[in-house]
Amino acid sequence: MGKNNTSTNQRNVLIKRFFVAICILLVFLSACGNSFSIPDSQNSTCDPSSEPDNSYLASSEPMSSASINPASRLPVKECYGDWTFFDPIPSDTKPQLLCKDEVAIRLALMIRQLLPAGVNGLPFFENEASVDKTAAIKIAFANTPSVDLSGSSYTINEGFRWKKYPDHPITIRLAQLWKEGNSPTDVFYADDVSAALERLFGITDQPHQTVDYYHYFPEEGVYITYGDMIHIWRYPQILSYQETEDGYSCEVILTDERLGTIGDQEVTAENIERLAAEVPHYYFTFRIGENKAVVTGFVEKRE
Repeated sequence: MGKNNTSTNQRNVLIKRFFVAICILLVFLSACGNSFSIPDSQNSTCDPSSEPDNSYLASSEPMSSASINPASRLPVKECYGDWTFFDPIPSDTKPQLLCKDEVAIRLALMIRQLLPAGVNGLPFFENEASVDKTAAIKIAFANTPSVDLSGSSYTINEGFRWKKYPDHPITIRLAQLWKEGNSPTDVFYADDVSAALERLFGITDQPHQTVDYYHYFPEEGVYITYGDMIHIWRYPQILSYQETEDGYSCEVILTDERLGTIGDQEVTAENIERLAAEVPHYYFTFRIGENKAVVTGFVEKRE
């Protein structure tokens, strides 16, 4: 019996010593862990280019709405209408069949921007002061990038939702319009419309207001359309052009941009002169200045 008690006591002592040793080891490891120094990035000799790319971490979680300024400007889509006379010529530009030099190509691209609704969309005018401003602002819309609404959705049960920008004023406005029975499709920043209007026509005094199907909302500083806007672009073939005191004038015929046709005939280098004799000719004039190129006239040629 005495031997059993002695054995038990020895075993208890060993157990206690074992736990004490474990505790001391844990304390030591904790102290060592806190003593590791973190290199100063300013003093680091590592080449930044050799560091692992962790950029994917930033997009691995959706951005919290709390991190987005509700009044911030939303991204807009790319827009061909941003092109100006001084920009590089796009690689997919349609060829000119008669006047093939760079000036003719640039004039054609400028004329193309003015004709989203063909000839009917722009009443004839002989100088800048006589341009139809209502028509001009509609053309400006066609050359203005719209807000990129990717990721938004509408259902009858949930209404309009945009998880990425749930509290943005534009999101709230679109949700309200859907609730009221409208079908908003495109959103344009008013400042962008003004910029396009000045870039194309030199107009700087046009007040913002609802124009036909472009509804203006001053609180958000945007225009919103209801329903899809259909554009029937015309692309010019330059027959001739002349340099003027302040820019250029040119004589053109107009083709269907998408099909490259006049009527049901494809326009080619072989038949363009024959087709040109059968269709109306138009004159455009442009004022070209330092970083500015605006249309100053558009008339039909009279025999």
